[in-house]
Amino acid sequence: MYKRLLIPVDSSKYSDEAVCTGVSWAERMGATVIGFHVYAARLHEGRFRQMEPGLPERYQEPAELEHQREVHNTLISEGLNVISDSYLDQAEEVCRAAEVPYERQSAEGKNYVEILGEINRDGYDLVAMGALGLGARRRSVIGGVTERVLRRSPIDMLVVRKKPHGSKGLMVAVDGSPHSFKAVEVALELGKVL
Repeated sequence: MYKRLLIPVDSSKYSDEAVCTGVSWAERMGATVIGFHVYAARLHEGRFRQMEPGLPERYQEPAELEHQREVHNTLISEGLNVISDSYLDQAEEVCRAAEVPYERQSAEGKNYVEILGEINRDGYDLVAMGALGLGARRRSVIGGVTERVLRRSPIDMLVVRKKPHGSKGLMVAVDGSPHSFKAVEVALELGKVL
């Protein structure tokens, strides 16, 4: 049914649940999981430039300021790559334990924009995302990134809050529209597979 599952990861508890659930589904469907992480190096570059006027006088000389920018950009880029790799490594371990094929992708930019770009770029069937991420706020039901992706995704999405304990089935809301009947078809297929 689904053959390529994209799972954006950020190592939050909801992201970790999405990885576990997505890998479980992939195992049953014979699918490949693609772990995906977005980092924002340019955001940090912009913040550094905003702070430059507050640097001590010795760093205000053009040559020294340019050197500091290069050092900062290198540290940020390398640091964010290490973080991305660690998030993607966690997802890979879950896939390895379940013997599910795994690929890894990362991108620099605005998280929901890059996730949507990846969805449209590489032939995915399903996106599995945590309902909330690292920026979760108290009482939030769904995070901003997940909501933006959910509203714009051209493919099916699984939004994960927590592992279902003792789940006994799937519920489909039907309103008479073609989309709701398609949801019934998908739920029937999922019921067979899961």
